[in-house]
Amino acid sequence: MSDKGSENGSDQEADANKGVGDNGSSTKTGDNRPLLIATIFAILLLVVSFATYSYLGRDMRPDVWEEPTTSYEDAACEDSQCETVTIGAAGHGTHDSEETAALVYDPAIDDEIAQWGDCRAEIQICIQNAMTDASNPDTDEARVSIISTCVAAADTCPTECKTHFAENTVSANFQNTEQQYFSIFEDKGGYCVPREADE
Repeated sequence: MSDKGSENGSDQEADANKGVGDNGSSTKTGDNRPLLIATIFAILLLVVSFATYSYLGRDMRPDVWEEPTTSYEDAACEDSQCETVTIGAAGHGTHDSEETAALVYDPAIDDEIAQWGDCRAEIQICIQNAMTDASNPDTDEARVSIISTCVAAADTCPTECKTHFAENTVSANFQNTEQQYFSIFEDKGGYCVPREADE
């Protein structure tokens, strides 16, 4: 009887020591799971944050401009090909007798900057002419109509630019319409502003 009881006591003691290490600490693997889960979650959060930052920070502008045939670097303007614009003296205190400056340029240049300039000039001239037309009412509704019509009618502007403007000015008031025009066609980083113009 005593041997059997001693044997049972030894078995119970061995079972009790199965989960205890040499220093008395628990060696159960389940105790480390919360730390492991927290570490994996932190890594995933960092990966998602980096991916989101990279996506939002990239340049989303489309390539809307035509491939140029003559760039600024390739221009070799001769007198017979050049056009001249005379710029008079401007500012307070100027007189007719003061010298003027002549700007000579090559109209054959059709890189993205030149195309962008033609697009903006066509829209601005159209708006200026319509705004100074006495037959047009002097109201915000009329100004919205003028800007929208001039953008839509600009043949030198890419279709993507005009569509983007129209989609972002649906039911917009004058202030928002004007703001959309500048943010799309004029401001640095604008949807229809060449990347080269940002430099």
